[in-house]
Amino acid sequence: MSSQQLKLIRRFFSAPHQFKSAVGLFARQRGEFAHIQVLIRAFYAVMVMFASFQLPEWESYSGRGKADLLWPVAWISQMNQREGVLLVLCLWLSGVMMAVIFPQNRGARIAAFLGFFFFAAFNNSFGKIGHSLHHWVLVSFLLIFLPTDTSGRLGRQRTIQIFVLIQLLIGLTYTMAGIGKLGGIVLHLWNGEMSALHPQAMAYIVAERLLQTNTQSLFGPWFVAHPYPSWLFLLGAVYLQFASLWFVARPEWHRAWAIGVALFHIFSYFTFTIIFPQSVLVLLLFFGATPFAAEGFKVKEMIRQLPFLSKIFKPKSSDLSKECKNA
Repeated sequence: MSSQQLKLIRRFFSAPHQFKSAVGLFARQRGEFAHIQVLIRAFYAVMVMFASFQLPEWESYSGRGKADLLWPVAWISQMNQREGVLLVLCLWLSGVMMAVIFPQNRGARIAAFLGFFFFAAFNNSFGKIGHSLHHWVLVSFLLIFLPTDTSGRLGRQRTIQIFVLIQLLIGLTYTMAGIGKLGGIVLHLWNGEMSALHPQAMAYIVAERLLQTNTQSLFGPWFVAHPYPSWLFLLGAVYLQFASLWFVARPEWHRAWAIGVALFHIFSYFTFTIIFPQSVLVLLLFFGATPFAAEGFKVKEMIRQLPFLSKIFKPKSSDLSKECKNA
């Protein structure tokens, strides 16, 4: 890849520079670091709630029948399944409780990750792998690498870097989902089949899902009866997911993007009966409460920055001249 191509990619993902001096940058970093510390504790506090809700269910987990244990929890086969599940829940709960109280203790963060990782693996060891917990597993893993000493500037910067890496990883998962949908469009077009580009695609997708699962949904019948408006929702969802990494690279878009994807998950439940409440929580925690976004929404400026659509919303020459004069 040439240097010119790398420059174009960097420019595409780069956000506008906000600071004209190092003093302003370091002052902002101290505020961001304090904000991130609160969000990390909040993350583990929510995990305490998750773990606590599972304690009354541990008997049912141990009585779900013989599990086809995935590799992270293959060691449970060497003991009674009931005892193994209780051990996992105790490790998870003790780890997240310690991480809330001592978030800078790496041992507590490792215990929190392992307990949750083992629980998710066991929960998916019964013939079907769900994706609702994957974001929390990935985030808890990356949090292990937070620095243990944050008293100096390098420790604060390292904390901010890990937080940004978490945001990028979350955005990458949604971009990969968008790429998968675009790949499906290409495959369907190649085979001469109806793709998501067809105006009636959403209606067919909803009808097939409801018939396949023999379920009823709140919005499903409306989407089937109104194929053309529902098609716009489909195109918007594909665009929102595919461009997720771009939105993550734009702090001013963090809150709006998080709300958009959270609404996508909520509408998916009311349309397809597919629900990912854990993903909604992680979106609102790491993007809805982002430490990087400026106060308020500059709607016009944000719309002009939309990837692939910026030319449509390109300001008029008169607007540009006014902006130059104001600058």
